Amino acid sequence: SPDAQFVACGHASTNSMAGRVRVWKLDGPEPAMLLDEPTGIHKAAFAFHPSCRQVAIGHADKWVSVYDLATGRRVQRLAVSAAPRHLAFHPHKHRLAVASGNAVQLFDTDTGKELPALRHPAAVTQTWYVAWHPDGRRLAVSGDDRKIHLWDTETAAEVMSPWTGHTADGLAVAFNHAGDRLASTDWSGQTRLWDAVAGRTLLSLPGVGLQFSSDDRLFGPEYSGNKIRLWRLASGQELRVLRPRSAGSLDNIHSPVLHADGRILAAGARHQLCFFDLASGEELASVRLLRQDGAHPVFFDPPCLPQGKPDGKSGLPGDRSGGWMTGGSRGLYLWPARQDSTRPEVLRIGPPQQITPNPGGGFSNGASASADGRVVAVPQGHSTLVLYRDRPDRRVVLGPQHDVRFSAVSPDGRWVVTCSWESDGHSKSIQIWDLEADTRLPVHDLAMEGFTSARFSPNGRWLMTSAGDSGSRQWEVGTWREVRHFDRGKFAFSPDSRLLAINDVFSVIRLLDSTTGREVARLTGPDPTWYSPACFTPDGTRLVATCSGETALYVWDLRLIRQQLKELELDWEWPEFPPADPVNHAAKPRQVVVLAGEHSARQAIAQYRRAVEADPDSALACNNLAWIYLTAPAPLRDVKAALPLAEKALRLDEKNPEYRNTLGLAYYRVERYREAVEILRPNLETQEDLGLAFDLYVLAMSHAKLGETARARDYFDWAVRWTRAQQGLSAAHLDELRMFRAETSEMLDAGGGVEVAPPPRRQK
Repeated sequence: SPDAQFVACGHASTNSMAGRVRVWKLDGPEPAMLLDEPTGIHKAAFAFHPSCRQVAIGHADKWVSVYDLATGRRVQRLAVSAAPRHLAFHPHKHRLAVASGNAVQLFDTDTGKELPALRHPAAVTQTWYVAWHPDGRRLAVSGDDRKIHLWDTETAAEVMSPWTGHTADGLAVAFNHAGDRLASTDWSGQTRLWDAVAGRTLLSLPGVGLQFSSDDRLFGPEYSGNKIRLWRLASGQELRVLRPRSAGSLDNIHSPVLHADGRILAAGARHQLCFFDLASGEELASVRLLRQDGAHPVFFDPPCLPQGKPDGKSGLPGDRSGGWMTGGSRGLYLWPARQDSTRPEVLRIGPPQQITPNPGGGFSNGASASADGRVVAVPQGHSTLVLYRDRPDRRVVLGPQHDVRFSAVSPDGRWVVTCSWESDGHSKSIQIWDLEADTRLPVHDLAMEGFTSARFSPNGRWLMTSAGDSGSRQWEVGTWREVRHFDRGKFAFSPDSRLLAINDVFSVIRLLDSTTGREVARLTGPDPTWYSPACFTPDGTRLVATCSGETALYVWDLRLIRQQLKELELDWEWPEFPPADPVNHAAKPRQVVVLAGEHSARQAIAQYRRAVEADPDSALACNNLAWIYLTAPAPLRDVKAALPLAEKALRLDEKNPEYRNTLGLAYYRVERYREAVEILRPNLETQEDLGLAFDLYVLAMSHAKLGETARARDYFDWAVRWTRAQQGLSAAHLDELRMFRAETSEMLDAGGGVEVAPPPRRQK
């Protein structure tokens, strides 16, 4: 057992099962037998709970026994669909995963209730092994298709494409303690180490065990004759590879933009907007977009202080909370980013707010802004629109200009550089505008043509331009004197403007002194491709890059690389980086909730409609479609369609309190208030249910409509108290409860209203 207080021994009578299994307690002066199970273990179907309070044993007769290790008494006997091959307890909760037939069955070992199973496609006939990720939500599963599948146990869906590489059966898997590595081995003796975030193979080894030391630095064991060998593993944090878990082999990821705190990274994909924790490499959230290329992050809009107070840097008043600006097929949008007032670890993003519409070509992808976000330039195809965030009534049009698609605003907001994509044959592709000048004519043209783009250094001293095959150039701002020329290259400046990252060498990013051009260091990646620098973190210690084909994002930790080079006496000739912030360094991964408004609601409605069409008698599908019809933003609600779906769901599963809640809300929405009260009251008998507040708010509104105000206020107050006392509510549940609280509060005039964004769908 994990605490070394128990040991289990089996006596094998056949190849597939042990004739007897015994569990011994070792914490006394002599071992004491706690459990003697004569029906034996089938295969490797045995597991201790991490708390060492329970043990589970799988039997060949399609049963799993769960025992209390304090008493040796069997507390659950769980029926499974096939003889179990492997068991694994949840790392925190009393949940058990059972590899059974072509599925993984999940159980609550406190109640014996079976949770939604994870069912593989027909090509998988036998599940071999299961391993919980340390987050307790994901589960790695191997099967006879010789692939590793990663499941989200809350949604019962695979979160990414299966990992391939093994060529033999008997595939076993195990996560390390950090959850960023997974080890696997098969009956051929081949062992692989995987990047658990990106799903790519890092190492292939001879037959090595699947055990990690508590600090994940040692891995093994490997047996060789009468010797045991342990492998020392580097953390691999010097370079992280980021990719959406749901991305297919042809999907891309691009346009990385960092939050102002340098911790969370937003990136665009073909149909998604994705958010990553830069420290761990974990995907925090992704929102599905209705239109392809609908949201390309272009810059982070910095926050301003509320109530018109100056921000101390620009002296500008404002009340912006900050957020990501995205361009795309629907125009320029702001996705506000706010810390949750009740849960500091949660960042709430959205819903998006349109800043400018799409002029017809998606040119808002080339938008840019001054350092304080006051001046924003948005290419329009034939001209460039300049917005002043502190003066909404002021707009300036720069142009005309042929096929202008990219822009760059100087940090102080004075200069705007506009860049054309295709040349018209007689004008230059890059024009420079002085917003302080009286005339609205360009003050300078740069001698470049073709597919051009530009970027200012953060200190405003340098301008870098790129023109496809014509190479890249560095210019001095103001004089517009060419300082340096490169044969090619994408580029990024460090926050202090002292380092220039450029990819003018294949498969290499060079770090240069921006003043002298001296090379400081070279960064290489794992694959032969062009790596394109995109941005540095605010402290200058990490560099984010894209690659050819946009198949992944790459993050180099420059501080960690230098620390290891110092040990080899190979450090760079460059000033020391600032020390790591101990608070941020030890911080837990952030949580992100994305509120996409009608974007996500339309997607959910379409998804649930398909589910109902595929299985009209599925209570879950009927209930989910009814729920989204009842809670979607007002333009998308369909109360008449929701009512028969909710009635059918409860008819199919009469004891389900969530379905009862959905029907109660449907009765309320169609003004059948007394029926809403009658259907919801039975749910109050189970006050520990995580859905209690949903019932209380609907009861409060129903009683208010019936004129029973005192009772309505009692239910409202109860709902507020109950919600505050809960620790296990998900961010999605909290969002919906805020919506119901605001609706009830407004009806009762009991609290002045609450600002609420359109909620995501509730996970059933």
